[in-house]
Amino acid sequence: MKKIFSLIVLMALVPSINALAETSAETTDSTTVEKPKRKCSIEAGVGFDVVSSYLWRGSQLDKAAIQPDAYISWKGLTFDVWGSAGFADGLAFPEIDLSLSYTIKGFSIGVTDYYCPAAAEDLYFTGGPHTIEVGVGYDLLGYVAFNWYTNVYNDEHYSSYFEISAPFSIGAIDFSAAVGCSPYHSDFYGTKSFNVINCCLTAGHEFELKSCSFPISATLMANPAAKAVFFAVSAGIAF
Repeated sequence: MKKIFSLIVLMALVPSINALAETSAETTDSTTVEKPKRKCSIEAGVGFDVVSSYLWRGSQLDKAAIQPDAYISWKGLTFDVWGSAGFADGLAFPEIDLSLSYTIKGFSIGVTDYYCPAAAEDLYFTGGPHTIEVGVGYDLLGYVAFNWYTNVYNDEHYSSYFEISAPFSIGAIDFSAAVGCSPYHSDFYGTKSFNVINCCLTAGHEFELKSCSFPISATLMANPAAKAVFFAVSAGIAF
């Protein structure tokens, strides 16, 4: 009788033991299969803008142009390649800029090589068409930014440019206001002494999609020293 009773109890417990084992296996599988994903610390992007006029630091450098850009960034260190090709020149690239910069806690330092050939014989791997600039800056919590740039190669006057800029928004439109000056004599900026050469206001908006964005903007720029005013619009795509 005890043997029969024990067999009945064992048969009753077998389904419960199997169910418990299956539940334990499912729990173990779920914890081992789902592993945390590592976030990649390297970022990269590519895009281009089409501008009605190429404006830079108080000057109009070209008419309508296409301006591609590509960068790679790692822990505040960024390498960037930027270019400008004027439509009037058959999309020949009169400017290719390489820059390397580092940003930490609002402070930034960087170096830029401007390649701007004046003629066909100004080949890339020659010193003549290159100007190298070193810049330092500080961004105060996104409210106002201070930047200083000085040419350290191919400029006998070591021309400098200092700019104060501030971003702000009105509704869905993002604005940036900037004032820049050439602090001393510079053939590069066309000044004989200290002069304010750039008063600039840019308004724009960036339409965001899942995998890309479409920035559009308009810029009003004045150069008090040269008594010149410029206006340009820009539209582009970035990935």
